[in-house]
Amino acid sequence: MKYQLRPILNHFYLILVGFLIISCKQVQKSTTKFSGGNKVEISYATGFEIKEYPDFSIITVTEAFPDSDKNYVYGLIKNGKKLPDSIQTDAVITVPITSIVVTSTTHIPSLEMLGVENTLKGFPNLDYISSEKTRALIDAKKIKELGQNESINTETTINLDPQLVVSFGVEGENKALSSLQRAGIPVVYNGDWVEPNPLGKAEWIKFFAAFYDKQEMADSIYNSIVENYDEIKQKVAKTSEKPTVLSGAMFKDIWYLPRGDSW
Repeated sequence: MKYQLRPILNHFYLILVGFLIISCKQVQKSTTKFSGGNKVEISYATGFEIKEYPDFSIITVTEAFPDSDKNYVYGLIKNGKKLPDSIQTDAVITVPITSIVVTSTTHIPSLEMLGVENTLKGFPNLDYISSEKTRALIDAKKIKELGQNESINTETTINLDPQLVVSFGVEGENKALSSLQRAGIPVVYNGDWVEPNPLGKAEWIKFFAAFYDKQEMADSIYNSIVENYDEIKQKVAKTSEKPTVLSGAMFKDIWYLPRGDSW
């Protein structure tokens, strides 16, 4: 009996080794990173990075919300190309885009400075937008009301069929955003509000520029912002009057303050 089992056991071991080899190859494929590419210069922002390749770019958002332990990877393709199989992404977007939905008023200035505010097709709580350029588009009925940000109107958004929805990350799943993703609409997270430095927040214009293939324009705009900021900072440093400022807002008998390290 002992000698009869040996060939069977040997055969079993060969099968087991074969499965292990296949498994190792599959794990290696899923964890392979695409090397090379040119890294876009990021001076102050800490929450994202961009690498450019001849036919595509990769955006990695490292801090979509405070203490986020997940990196969100977005592939931007052009010229009808495809991403290499070795790159695992959370969304793939064909650029340059011509239609977008954003969900925070902090996203509006980047669109306007890049001259692409006319690509904005929808926004939750239009009353919060005060910019003259974008308000003119709202008055002309070119931007749709999408309801509340936490429960964005998915039906209206899907009917708009935007090429991209930009949301701000929060801990926990957003069911509305998940519905948009299931409908085939790419959703990306913008973490500009998490940046501890105002120049870091402003640098997210490079994030938006990548979707419009306007990186050089964004670099020029951002350099001007840094120059203006430094100039004002020097003037403020010389003033003898330093008023006390109380920051925050009242809502239902509660005074809400920004977190201590918030710009």
